[in-house]
Amino acid sequence: MSHQSDSVVALFDRIAPVYDRLNRIISWGQDRRWRRELARRMELKSDQVVLDVSVGTGDMALALREVCSQVRVFGADPSLKMISRYRSKSAEAPVSLGVAELLPFRSETVSRVVCAFGLRNFVDRAAAFAEIHRILKPGGLWGFLEMSAPTGRLFPILYDFYFKRLVPLIGAAISLRPYAYQYLRDSVYVFPGFKGMREEHLQAGFKLIFYRPILRAAVGLYVFEKNTENR
Repeated sequence: MSHQSDSVVALFDRIAPVYDRLNRIISWGQDRRWRRELARRMELKSDQVVLDVSVGTGDMALALREVCSQVRVFGADPSLKMISRYRSKSAEAPVSLGVAELLPFRSETVSRVVCAFGLRNFVDRAAAFAEIHRILKPGGLWGFLEMSAPTGRLFPILYDFYFKRLVPLIGAAISLRPYAYQYLRDSVYVFPGFKGMREEHLQAGFKLIFYRPILRAAVGLYVFEKNTENR
């Protein structure tokens, strides 16, 4: 049974060559800074094993190594074309095909797990969070960046116009795949915000240790700790 929608994997295979460029444009050039902040929040130490789930083209993994060059970063992604782009940046990167719902690690062997803008593509978040909890060492950290509908009064109106009208046009112009960024747009608006994420993680055995809403919570930076109590 596939743990990742075949259509979504095929979509990312097709847009892989322009994925980084589109990220820069859509985030107003801020996505790299957000990744570096997440890397700093992970309290990295030399020789720790870190897993980047939905590693994509590798920008998050590279940010982790910028913050701590001696950390051991492994990557998993269901898209071969995205992995190929990552390997063009880091030829020896330890990365393989894989999905968050079925991780190729023994229990309690990983110190940190991260994901940058990949949670929306998980087919079964509960199963994914259970797997991440399983492989993390006691006290291990799980951190991610993800997009959701922004809060407030005026900003959501402006954001809706930008994200629902302009982003698909930008995506179509650059990638020639208009449906790709229609999917991106739609996935953002059905993804839970802070309260939903906190509750889902509480059920999975995590406790929140850091949250920062960015752009009125259009982007959220989360760090959870594996909670071994009552499990």
